[in-house]
Amino acid sequence: PDRILFSFEAYMFGSMGVTAYALLLLLWLKVAKGVKIITIVHQVVIAKIIPLSILSSVAYSLLSWLSTRMVVFEQDLVTGLKQKTGRMPVQWIPHAIPMVTPMGKAEARKKLGWHPTETYYLYFCFLAQYKGVDRLLDIWHSEEQSNHLIIVGGQNPNHRNNKNVTKFVTDVTNKAQSKGIAVTGVVPEEQVAWYFSAADGLILPYTQFISSSGPLSLACAYGLPFILSRPLHRYFDSSDLRDAFAQEGVDGGAILFDFT
Repeated sequence: PDRILFSFEAYMFGSMGVTAYALLLLLWLKVAKGVKIITIVHQVVIAKIIPLSILSSVAYSLLSWLSTRMVVFEQDLVTGLKQKTGRMPVQWIPHAIPMVTPMGKAEARKKLGWHPTETYYLYFCFLAQYKGVDRLLDIWHSEEQSNHLIIVGGQNPNHRNNKNVTKFVTDVTNKAQSKGIAVTGVVPEEQVAWYFSAADGLILPYTQFISSSGPLSLACAYGLPFILSRPLHRYFDSSDLRDAFAQEGVDGGAILFDFT
């Protein structure tokens, strides 16, 4: 091929070694084969530990040099990537909202075995520290037995050999079960529509803003209400979401919550 589309998401690769191998492969394709590389950068990681910060800057700078074009899915990530690479310009393409066919709520709840009239909130993601599910469990408290939190997600299979990730997932699962909160594990793709059609709301408790959100786009597609942790306020820096809220007369700040 004379060009390739490279989708780069550091967390999904599974290890620094795999990331380094991918960069070396791209280097060979560019230098030896003259291939043009268009890179979609899903995450712009801002490391707080100095050695990791330097390492991530080197990796993003190399990726920038390798790429003919760089694309991000959140407007605010353009600035972060420019700061790391000095590259001008970075192209922003809004994250897609998929075309879906929602099920009826009653039908979806019947498939999941949920009560037809009780209230269900979703956490829908891989279980990862920056996604804040442990913090959500710390603050989750409901006096009403009819209010339910359902954690739909499990361990990223690319991290199945990472002991730290495995321990985190085990600790989260145990904490959830101690509070009577269901953890489904990773669900088959065909069941995604069941959960988003059956639920009453989506909670995104991320502790960092580093990427666009697939679950948020699914919530928009299914017409599911959502609330965001305060670090995700930068989603409103993207004009598409900001304008959508403005058209509906909704203050974006009203759907943000703190962990305290």
